[in-house]
Amino acid sequence: MADQGVFRHLDTVGDGSGTRAMAIDYSSLDGLYYVKPPESQVYVIEQMIITVEFDGSIRADYYGDINGGLATGIEIKVLRGLDVILDLTNGTPIKTNADWRRLCFEVEEAPGQPGPSILTANWHFSSSGKPLFLNGKLHDALFIAIHDDLSSLNEQSMFLNGHSKPS
Repeated sequence: MADQGVFRHLDTVGDGSGTRAMAIDYSSLDGLYYVKPPESQVYVIEQMIITVEFDGSIRADYYGDINGGLATGIEIKVLRGLDVILDLTNGTPIKTNADWRRLCFEVEEAPGQPGPSILTANWHFSSSGKPLFLNGKLHDALFIAIHDDLSSLNEQSMFLNGHSKPS
């Protein structure tokens, strides 16, 4: 099979069939989102686009419209089976709008006037050194864990693009 494009939202199942909505209260349960390739493929992930939509002003010390940011934060890791092989936040979870600037080369803010405000972060993995490689045979997955209440947001999503090749 030739290389094919990978254009996928992270979801609760990891294969595109799960829930993509992330603006949910995860303060009493974990919000776990994945992308994992089929066993026959390797995903080469070039970019992740993070979108946070909310009512209110964009402030660096908030997360969306959550005053003071997130208590626990959002973890982003690459797993091999159940083992963490790469912690993309280096032990410092995303807690505020400003934290996306620490990781991403492009962060755009569109303040709502009128309407919702939108923060979009484009994380170009290749610009950080190299793309992410997720090997289906090794049970690799890009993993996002959310442990806070995001229900006041209108929407949050994470979308990947890259390509796949045979494993």
